[in-house]
Amino acid sequence: MISLSKKITSKKFFQAVGRRKCATVQIRIWTATKKESVKTGYFFINGVTANEYFKNNSNSMGIIMAPIEKVKSEEKFIVSAKVSGGGTQGQAEAIRHGMAKVLVEFFPNFRKKLKKVFQFKNIYPLSETFIL
Repeated sequence: MISLSKKITSKKFFQAVGRRKCATVQIRIWTATKKESVKTGYFFINGVTANEYFKNNSNSMGIIMAPIEKVKSEEKFIVSAKVSGGGTQGQAEAIRHGMAKVLVEFFPNFRKKLKKVFQFKNIYPLSETFIL
């Protein structure tokens, strides 16, 4: 069974918070070797691997892997996420948000690539006003 060792957690990491609907996540990434990377299963959510956490929802795995796949960094990082609140879809989208933020913190040039993919448009035009 794969787990985060003290050797990994004692190294320097980057951290960000992601939110979506009622779900909140704290993401940490470490640089990895080829044996220990996201591609080889070192993506942990609440202490278990991502595959185990989202075992009944393969769509969620695609959502959480999207930012790291977009910047082609599956073999460069080890990821740990502590997620709470919301349902599985909201949690997956919160993880995606947190992953994008932490990748930009790690390497600011990733921002352009990630912004193109995950750009959300405003539903209402700016000229509209709402009277309550």
